[in-house]
Amino acid sequence: MNEINDVPQNASPKTSPKIINTKALVEHDAVIEDHCHISTGAVVNGGVRIGSGSFFGSNAVCKEYIEIGESAVIGCGAIIVKNIPQTP
Repeated sequence: MNEINDVPQNASPKTSPKIINTKALVEHDAVIEDHCHISTGAVVNGGVRIGSGSFFGSNAVCKEYIEIGESAVIGCGAIIVKNIPQTP
């Protein structure tokens, strides 16, 4: 198992509170809460906060200082430029 910043990569959701896949980029001061999945090739820029239980699709990009609410689903290839509220 490879680890970057104490976050297991390619781990099972049942054994890991966070998954950050290969070639995903998480920049400075980004906060990824528990039970999130950051897919291959995704880019999370600086100062972004991703709420617990959220899914960030392959090759999705998030502009800096954005807040993504809990249980949000970001589709593959999405470009996030505004805050996303918590999913009910």
